[in-house]
Formats: sequence, C-alpha cells, structure tokens
Amino acid sequence: MAAFSSLEETVSQLQSWRQQHATGLSTPDSLWIEAALEHSVARWKLRTLPPDAAASHALSGESLHDIRAQTQAALESWNVETLEALARSLRSRYKPPIVPVSFYMHLEVLVAERLMKARARHFNALTLGALRQYRSAQEVDAA
Repeated sequence: MAAFSSLEETVSQLQSWRQQHATGLSTPDSLWIEAALEHSVARWKLRTLPPDAAASHALSGESLHDIRAQTQAALESWNVETLEALARSLRSRYKPPIVPVSFYMHLEVLVAERLMKARARHFNALTLGALRQYRSAQEVDAA
C-alpha cells in the first residue's frame, strides 16, 4: 500500500478503487485492498477532522442532506434496473467510511426495500416460463 499524504487523496483513491471494481465479483485480494484503503481513510479521518465533522458532510465533501434528498428522489422509480444501479452507486460512492455507518445503513435499507418491492412486482407479472428464462433457471427432473 502506498503512503498517502492527505485525507482527500486517500478518499479519492478509495472511491476510484470502488468504481474500478464495482462488478460485484470480489476476490480475497480485492477485498483486502479495499479494507486497507478503508482503514487508511479512517486513520486520516481521525487525525485530521474534528469528531463532529462527519455529522453534516461526507468525506467526499457532499452534504449528507443532499445525498439523502437525491436518494429519496431516485426512489420514486419502480424500474428494477434503475434501482439496482442506484444501489451499486450508493455502495461505490458512500459506503463507510465515506459517510457515517448509521447514515449509510438507513439509505441502504430504503433502497433495498424499494428494490425488493419492485422485483416482486416484476416477478409476479411474469409467467413461470418467462421467470425461468429471465433468471436463467433450468428445470431439473426430480426422477
């Protein structure tokens, strides 16, 4: 791991790493690298910011109020692909330590609930055959 010279540089590197590795496929090495970057961000945060600094702004500089408002606005959609993209974006841009854990978990719950409801609407509208095809499922003979 390279030594970083500031909180901003470390946050930038972590966000860049997350965006480059946002495919959902993780290896032990990539998980270790992300954890090491998160640890570096947390150390820089403790060294440079006052304890109450994270109460109103993300480490990326964005207002927590604005992040919440943008997420709430995006949750108006019932489109599954749009909501999945929102969930990926939320994880890649704001996963702790970028924002406080309690703030992130609240947003994650809102997005996950809407996504589950949207998926249920979508899946219930499909025939069994269409659902199997959509999920790339194959029927297995039990005999």
